[in-house]
Amino acid sequence: MDIIFVNNIKYIKKLLKEKKKDGLFIAFDEKISKLLDEKKINYKRLEEYPIKEDINKKTIEWIKDFPNQKIKNNQNIKEYFTYQNVSLWWLTEFYLFNTGVFFPAYQNILLKFEKIKNIIKCEKPKKVIFIDDKSINSELIKKICNLYKIDQFRSEEHTSELQSHSFISYAFFCWKKKKNKKKNNEQYK
Repeated sequence: MDIIFVNNIKYIKKLLKEKKKDGLFIAFDEKISKLLDEKKINYKRLEEYPIKEDINKKTIEWIKDFPNQKIKNNQNIKEYFTYQNVSLWWLTEFYLFNTGVFFPAYQNILLKFEKIKNIIKCEKPKKVIFIDDKSINSELIKKICNLYKIDQFRSEEHTSELQSHSFISYAFFCWKKKKNKKKNNEQYK
């Protein structure tokens, strides 16, 4: 069986083309669930896969352990944040972890990671299909598929949108430059 992750509603039509008889759609939110209901497609919601661990506790453990992880040349991140042999990690730690701004984001990412991991463990798919829109959800899906050595089919919808946006921006830039050049030439006559 294949799993088709629908992590963004705007890509649902493209993912429906990839639908197989034995594929299971996983909806990331309520809007996606409603749309799949309307189309009478078999799916499960991300929330249907329970997490056994306490995510608050797991997030706090991760935050405490993060700065002690060896990253390069057998040094941890604290050792990289030094100035004249004085650690400045306390400032970074305060900003990243103690302001209350980032904790919910870390918690949300770890929660999604655990849910996606549970889906892979429970459903045991041969292949995972999703749109790689460079979002956190897509990155989590890729990392977990790599962790479990599961084949992935990902479409890079994001790339064509960026190319289109870049083309429009460049065309506007050229038009504006031409207009300004014309204005400057008229000014000096």
